[in-house]
Amino acid sequence: MNEEKLEYWINQLNQELDMETCESFWDDRANEFNQRAEKRQEKADQMAEELIQKGMISSQSKVLDIGCGPGTHSIAFAKKGCQVTAMDISSNMLKHLKEKAENLNLPSITLIKENWEEVDLNHYGWNHYFDMVIASMSPAIHNWDTFDKMMTASKGYCYISAFIKRKDKLGDEIQRRVGDKGVHLTNKIESIQNILRIQGINSELNLYHREWEMKMPIEEAAQHYIKKTRIKQEISSNIKEEIRTFLEKQQHDGVVLEKTEATVGEIIWKTN
Repeated sequence: MNEEKLEYWINQLNQELDMETCESFWDDRANEFNQRAEKRQEKADQMAEELIQKGMISSQSKVLDIGCGPGTHSIAFAKKGCQVTAMDISSNMLKHLKEKAENLNLPSITLIKENWEEVDLNHYGWNHYFDMVIASMSPAIHNWDTFDKMMTASKGYCYISAFIKRKDKLGDEIQRRVGDKGVHLTNKIESIQNILRIQGINSELNLYHREWEMKMPIEEAAQHYIKKTRIKQEISSNIKEEIRTFLEKQQHDGVVLEKTEATVGEIIWKTN
């Protein structure tokens, strides 16, 4: 019975993503994410301090940050003295991290541009190598293989954060119109928590609320939502035009305002 339950939650975790579109999407959003990252740096610094206080990591720890983005968590761990490997599919995200690491004189961060799905742990010598492996709000962990690889890379702890609930009036309406045909929607945190439970692994779950907004020129907004949709499914030229037409009706003085509120789940566990 446990095997059947495990298979169910693995299937719930699995999600097909177009990683080429994903790379382009995050390259486009790098500047905006970098600006938002500055506001979230304090929370990441606090997280790193709490993990040290709990004895989960130390100043000598090796940390892997999967889907590091502009480096909010990589910076936080590096400031504590950890040796950080920061990986992302987006070269623009890594560019921001590189600049910040240089400005803060943090040479302990190693940058790697690669798709986690394609990473060969044996090539890097990463089997049970890192004291902490994190994937904060990262689409890199989107199926059993990427999750299991994350577990295998750790000899200590893993941390994942992801949306549990998310409300974006424009995005929700676009997805309703597109239909998400054949797209499997998943609660990553719930799936992982149940996979770990069935495997007899205890985990710690925390929830918090986030709200933010983003202003985009109409064409930038159209590209944003078209690429966001294409990450999960193929869309026709008619659908693309429908997205543009819808956004044009929402614009004011040529600008589209996206307001988002969400509940985020954080889960941490010991792998051995």
